[in-house]
Amino acid sequence: MRLLYEPGAIVEHLHPYDWAGVRRRYESRAGAERLMAAKHDWFKPWFRGQIEGAASHRRVNRLWALAVDHVPMRATPLRRTLERRANRWYLQQLARPFLEAWKRGP
Repeated sequence: MRLLYEPGAIVEHLHPYDWAGVRRRYESRAGAERLMAAKHDWFKPWFRGQIEGAASHRRVNRLWALAVDHVPMRATPLRRTLERRANRWYLQQLARPFLEAWKRGP
């Protein structure tokens, strides 16, 4: 088998989590990415980039995260805007625990 790295590949996994589970998962990702970055010069931490990018923006109102599920998928431009803002809100909520876990290391 030949394994190739594709930097532009995006994968989405849909799993049922409660908030505590999402937070633990992101804390675990922080440790794993930090370890990988320490071992490999070529590795660019994807989740850390997402977290830091969201944290650098103005705080997003929680209402976007609540509203997104009430807009039909067929309302494409509006739905995409809501999804981006809701995603940023979630990442902003996860920024502190993620970055604290990053500092602690694996």
